[in-house]
Order: sequence, then structure tokens, then C-alpha cells
Amino acid sequence: MGGAAGRDPEEDPHGVQPERWVPYDDKAAENDESDTDYRTARESYRIAAALPEDPEALLARLREVFPTGSGPDGPPEAEDEHTFRALSVLLESYPIPPDALARIYRAMATVGGVKVTGHLIRDASGREVIAVTRKYDEGDSRREILIDPVDYSYAGNRDVVTRTHTIPGDSGAPDTVQKRGDVLIDVARTHAAVVDRKGQKP
Repeated sequence: MGGAAGRDPEEDPHGVQPERWVPYDDKAAENDESDTDYRTARESYRIAAALPEDPEALLARLREVFPTGSGPDGPPEAEDEHTFRALSVLLESYPIPPDALARIYRAMATVGGVKVTGHLIRDASGREVIAVTRKYDEGDSRREILIDPVDYSYAGNRDVVTRTHTIPGDSGAPDTVQKRGDVLIDVARTHAAVVDRKGQKP
């Protein structure tokens, strides 16, 4: 499966990762319980395809699939924040059946605190996209799920500062000022397709 393009400070703080191949079926990853958010593409497809039509039941199912916190011993999250994170994790997967994607978007609209920007924003690749946002319960930033305005496919994600604030430096390092509107994480998926082997292009 290829490929994701974008800019993620944790992977490449200076530019883009132009191509990436992700195994559809990865037995070792499926059996690894250390990351409770990670699912293989095959697992994610099956999860999405089996989601119920009712938005409340759909969101409850996603909270079961993607447990609260960042791991088995992670801190608890409020329900709406947990739900939005679970939605974000699933939407990053590819492929997702179109009918399941429609159910997911309908359910996402019911999550507390979720908003849609009144205008298109530019993602890491320069495209104009829809941003579905929710402010983190703690801290001064919001998560944005980016959606293609033409076919409504998942287009990436961003973390954006919501209030200007200062982060004290550690061990004598200078303070860091984060200004409202600063983009902390900016990831764009410009194309995705299923292929037969790593390195093959559609």
C-alpha cells in the first residue's frame, strides 16, 4: 500500500516524507499489544466495515476498539476527547469502505466540541482542505482532521496553537513562545492506493 506524503515533526521536522508503503497484513504488528492505538490496514478495514449505522453506537464501538490513554497504563480521557482521538486514528487508515466513511463522518458531527472551519485551509502540501477541529481538553492547542473537499477522503491532520503562551525552558534553555495559529504538527496525505508489493506504484 502506498503512500502517505506530509510533514510530521516526529518523523521529519524539515520537509516531507514523499512515499511510504504500509503492509496490509502484518501478523507481528497485529499481535503486538504495546500500542493500543495501532491497527494494521486489514484490521482497520474490518473495524470500519463492521461499524453500526447509529452514531452513538458507532462511537461507543470505537472507544472500545481504541482504549483510553496512550497505552495500557495511560491516563484516562474524557469521553469526547477519547472519541475524537479514536476517530482520528481510524481515519488515518487506508483503505476504508466508502459507506463506512460516511457513517464515521455522520457520527463525528455529534461529538462534543467538534467544529468545522468556516473556510478552507491549506495543508502541508499546499492544497485547500476542510478542517474538522476539536480543542484538546488540556493545553492550548487543537486537533484538526483534514478532509478533501471534492471526494471527502481523509487528507491529513494538524495540531494548531489556540492561545499564545510561553513554555519555560529546561536546564537553562530559553523559553519557547507558541503563538496562536502556530502549526505544531502538519501532515498531508496526497495519495493512497493498494498495490501488490512494496515499491510498486499505482
